[in-house]
Amino acid sequence: MNKIIIYFFIFLFHTISVYGADQTKRIFKILILDSQQISPYTEVKEATLNHLAELGYSRDKNLELETINIGNFSGATENTLKSFKDQNYDLYFVNGTTALQGTLEFLKNHTQHPPIIFANVTDPIGLGAINAFNKSPSKGITARI
Repeated sequence: MNKIIIYFFIFLFHTISVYGADQTKRIFKILILDSQQISPYTEVKEATLNHLAELGYSRDKNLELETINIGNFSGATENTLKSFKDQNYDLYFVNGTTALQGTLEFLKNHTQHPPIIFANVTDPIGLGAINAFNKSPSKGITARI
């Protein structure tokens, strides 16, 4: 689990560093799609927010977060992404297998979207999100952790 969180931070903060927390007044917007509100989803989210705060990103200053719990229903993910697609998010963080299933359905008809990172997915190869763990993701997915 700790290794997953570390990889997530590396990618997320590489993405965020393009803007630089202290170099701009720009608000960085992240849409978090949780499959459920239980462990390990909550731990990944909490660790992310804590590390973002250490890097100078906070909700009261330069970070806007929208967290949606899809209740382990992949159709809810696709519908959520459709309704949020025009809200100019900088990053979609997809947390869990069911949330990723809905995201992949969304990507079939939507090629314009922010970077997508996923975590806590049981079998991303079986879902078709990635072809192999040693290759870069495809199909609209930016990274896996």
